[in-house]
Amino acid sequence: MKNCFKVVHNIFSKYTFIFIIALSLSIYAYFKVKIVYAKYDKMQNLKKINGINVAKMLLNNCGLFNVPVEIAGGNLTDKYDLKNNTIKLTNSVYNSDSVTAMGIAAHQVGHAIQHSKGYSYLKIRDIIAYSSSIISNISLFIIILSWIFNLTILNNIGIIIFGVVVFIQLLTIHVEFDASKRALGAYIDTFSLEESEISKIKDVLYASALNYASTMVISIGMLMYVIGGRLTKIMMRVLR
Repeated sequence: MKNCFKVVHNIFSKYTFIFIIALSLSIYAYFKVKIVYAKYDKMQNLKKINGINVAKMLLNNCGLFNVPVEIAGGNLTDKYDLKNNTIKLTNSVYNSDSVTAMGIAAHQVGHAIQHSKGYSYLKIRDIIAYSSSIISNISLFIIILSWIFNLTILNNIGIIIFGVVVFIQLLTIHVEFDASKRALGAYIDTFSLEESEISKIKDVLYASALNYASTMVISIGMLMYVIGGRLTKIMMRVLR
C-alpha cells in the first residue's frame, strides 16, 4: 500500500513539475518580447520610414491596394481587423521609424496577406478567439466549484472546456507565426535590406508572434496540473 501511495504522489508531482516548467517558459516568453521590443524601439531603421509607410509599401507590393491603414489608440494593441479588412496601428508604431515599429507593422500586413490568400485558419481563429477568454474564465470557475463541492462531473466538464481554450490558443500561435513568416517574405521582396537589418526584423516579427505564446504555455501548464490532480484522485479511489 505504501508503494501505491508513492505512485500516486509521483503522478501528482510530475504534473506539478510540468506546471512549474510551463510557468517558467511563460515568464521567459513575456520578458523576451518586452526586451526585444524595447531594444529595437530605440533603433532607427535604415530606410528611415515610419510604420504607416512600411505597411503601405508592403501592401502595395503585394497588390493589396484595398487595405486601409488606420491609427488606433492603446499600447501594443496593433491588429488586423479581418471584418473590415483594415490594419490598425497604435501611435507608437504608426508614426515611428524604429525597427520595432517596422516589424509590428509588417506583422499586421502578414495577416492581410493571409486574408487575401484565403488562409482558413485566420478566419477560424477570428471567429472563436474573442470568446476564448470568456470560455477560459468559465472553465476555471467550474473547476474551482468542483474542488469546493467535490463534484467529479464538474471537474471533468471544466477540464474539457479548458482543453478547448488551449486548442484555441494553439491555433492562434500557428496563425501568428505564419503571419510573421509571410511578413518577412514580403519584407525581403519589397525592400533591399542588409543582412543585419533582416536579422533585426526577424527578431521583432517573431517576438510579435511569441507575444501570444506566454498565455498559451501557462494555459497548457494549468491544464496539465488540473489533469494531474484528477488522475491523483482516481488513483486514490482505486487504492482504497
